[in-house]
Amino acid sequence: MDKTPKKYRNYEKTETAIKDALVFLCNKKRSIDKVTVKELCETANISKSTFYLHYKDIKDIFDSVGEQFLSTFEEIFDELLKTTPSDFLIYINQVFDFLNKSSKIIKIGLTMDEPSNYYVDGIKKQLERGVQQSFHLTNRKIEKEQLLAETRIVSGGVIDFILDLLRSQKPLEEHASTINNFLNKWVKTLE
Repeated sequence: MDKTPKKYRNYEKTETAIKDALVFLCNKKRSIDKVTVKELCETANISKSTFYLHYKDIKDIFDSVGEQFLSTFEEIFDELLKTTPSDFLIYINQVFDFLNKSSKIIKIGLTMDEPSNYYVDGIKKQLERGVQQSFHLTNRKIEKEQLLAETRIVSGGVIDFILDLLRSQKPLEEHASTINNFLNKWVKTLE
């Protein structure tokens, strides 16, 4: 028998209904901006007042899910940065595995309209931090400002490439070695 309090179970059911309805409507309309609270509530079979007990607007759903996503992403990177792999492949595979396991809301947020900026900025910061703290780049004789500029350019390009893969629903894993080879070649130019 489920010992979870009924009030909490109902809250969780409503959360699931809201998120499932949001995914359904975003996929149907191909845009986050075209989804209204009214139709989300109708699809989720909840009242507007119930929706507003959980969220202040549609964007708030993405923000709340995104905060957990970015926090988990940061934890993964912190663990990865404790190691010293011989190339970037371990980082890339961990990121791809995490993205593949992420919720449908995260994937929508990464590939459609406005929320992607929030997610992408957080991912860029983590990727930049990862590249800058990589053992590949320690003790290089490159100015810090130059390294930061190149890191931002490279991480922005890699993220755009990954987002294009997500949008086209191509398997990320098939491109891990391509990204790894590119990053390793870039690091060699810093020597």
